[in-house]
Amino acid sequence: MRFMIAVKKSDRDVLKIRKKVMKESEKHAEKNALLGMFPSVNSFEAFEEDHIKSKLTSDSIIGHAFKTGLIRESSRDAFLDFLSENENPDASSLSENITFGEIIDFIAKPSVNALLPHFSKISEKFQMDEINGPMLSRMKKGKFNPDSLKQCDTLRILVYWIGKKYPD
Repeated sequence: MRFMIAVKKSDRDVLKIRKKVMKESEKHAEKNALLGMFPSVNSFEAFEEDHIKSKLTSDSIIGHAFKTGLIRESSRDAFLDFLSENENPDASSLSENITFGEIIDFIAKPSVNALLPHFSKISEKFQMDEINGPMLSRMKKGKFNPDSLKQCDTLRILVYWIGKKYPD
């Protein structure tokens, strides 16, 4: 009987370690995803400026960072500190050899529409406009307008999803 109790305690310890490792890997993925959306303090401030009418959007992003344990308190200053501490100057430079369409082709198995439910959950979580298939298709064909708030949000949502799905 004593041996069985020892085994059970050992199993509980192993489960605790696994749970902690899973939490850490999820936290790592979440960190990469948010840093993909906002690679710098300036990128977040530009995002806030674009979403001036909807404070809910930035508040939901900050709240999410707090809930996932990336920041110590649910405040703008804590989120800006997080971005500043993790800023990667190389993050904003993309390879010129790959296009948006090629990225979508790579991740959109079997089709662009297969991504929409994933993107919908993210846009809902962060109080952003929902992404639709025709807009993704237009962007895939090279019709991107950097002045379009919805298209910029689409890119942020896509980067977040990639960061969560492929954290390394």
